[in-house]
Amino acid sequence: MKKILHKLMLLVVFLTAVHTADGKTGDLRKLKKANKYYEVADYAQALLIYRELYSGGDSLDSDLNFKIGMCIWGMKQNERSARIYFERSAPYITEAHYYLGRIFHLELRFDDAVKEFLAYKNDPFDKEFPNKEIDRLIAMSVTAQEMMTKPVNAEVVNVGSVMYRYSPRFMEY
Repeated sequence: MKKILHKLMLLVVFLTAVHTADGKTGDLRKLKKANKYYEVADYAQALLIYRELYSGGDSLDSDLNFKIGMCIWGMKQNERSARIYFERSAPYITEAHYYLGRIFHLELRFDDAVKEFLAYKNDPFDKEFPNKEIDRLIAMSVTAQEMMTKPVNAEVVNVGSVMYRYSPRFMEY
C-alpha cells in the first residue's frame, strides 16, 4: 500500500512539474510575441499580451510593468493611466523616472515631476534622454509651478475675420 501511495505521490509531483514547465514555456512564447509587437511599435497588440501575462501572476516583474507603461504611453490615449506601472518599475528601470516626471507634469504635480526628472538625471547608468533635455523639462516644471501660484486674469477676444487671408506669405504650398 505504501509503495502504491509513494508512486502515486511521485506521479502527482511529476505531472505538476510538467504542467508548470509547460505553462512557463507558453508564457515565454507569449512574451516573445509581445516583445516583437513592442519593437515595431504595435503597442495595442503588445499591451493585450503583456496584460495577459500581468494578470497571470507576473505583476511584480519590473520589466513587464515598464513595458505595459510604455505601451499605454505610446498609444497616446490616456498617458496618466501608465503611472502605476512606471511607479512599480522605477526602482529598477531608470527610464521610468523620466516618464513619471512627464506624467506628474501632466497632472500638475510639478514638485513630483522635478523630483523624478532629477532622479533620472542623477542616475549613473546610460540614459535614453540627454541631460540637456532633462534640464529643459525641469525648467518647464519650475516655471509652470511659479505660474500656477501667480495666476493672471486674461480675456481672449476675437479680432475679426481671418487676417492675411490672401497674402502670398501665408499660402499653403
